[in-house]
Amino acid sequence: MWEFVDIYSIRYLGLTEKSPLFFLYCGLGAALGVFAANVGQLALVYGVSALHHAAEKQPLPATGLFKAGAQFSFFLAAAAFCSGFAWQPLMNVLTRLADLTASGPGHYIFHGPDNVSNHVVTQREDNNARFFVVLFGLWLLDGLVYFIGSQAFRAVLSFGLAWDAVEPPLKRSSLLYDGTLAISVGACAGSFYCVDAQNALTSHFDVHPQTSLLMAAFLGGIANLIGFILAQGVQNVLLPPNTSWADLRVRGRRSEVMRALDQPLGPYRPPCA
Repeated sequence: MWEFVDIYSIRYLGLTEKSPLFFLYCGLGAALGVFAANVGQLALVYGVSALHHAAEKQPLPATGLFKAGAQFSFFLAAAAFCSGFAWQPLMNVLTRLADLTASGPGHYIFHGPDNVSNHVVTQREDNNARFFVVLFGLWLLDGLVYFIGSQAFRAVLSFGLAWDAVEPPLKRSSLLYDGTLAISVGACAGSFYCVDAQNALTSHFDVHPQTSLLMAAFLGGIANLIGFILAQGVQNVLLPPNTSWADLRVRGRRSEVMRALDQPLGPYRPPCA
């Protein structure tokens, strides 16, 4: 979703990669993608459970589940907005710094107006040192932005709006959840740079002016997925049980969700992160 909004904003809205409005749209694109994915998953699980209860002629599962799930999905989307908003300005700064610190600056190639719009598209060919400076810089800094945004929105949603589905900040469980998830989100941010880097190591992910909007979104999604799987896989191997966000989510939220789906309408305690 981020890459879709990115390319659409440049090609059809005439925005530049240094425009604050462009940063805003990219943040909204990331938030929308996360919210839709989480609510879609929740609706699918709830729908299957409702069909099962109907087939067994049992009362429908508690509807409070969906409200709590939507609240938690909004929280995840708000944190994703922070990460998506910060990605482009962070990349702009890191590429500038990399030009000064890497073994050599990137080679700039100016492509004429593409066949989709009249906007001139600039692409870069990075040397390997420059590429890794930007990639790991994005991993660290964008992950940090995600973590800070997560804790900030926990305070707003749990204290300000009294949402029971969102655990308060600065608790051991919420710090572990947001911190370990931020590592994987940061890896997504770093690997996403592959679609912009124009580096020989990542040539399969290059997005050119002739690349269609849907193909650009697909390549961006694959780059994100690779970074997430690699970072999460390392966490799954190295971290002890009940310290990763995935363990905490299963133990604290999904187990609650599955138990709630098996219960008829009645008192409901919303799940926490």
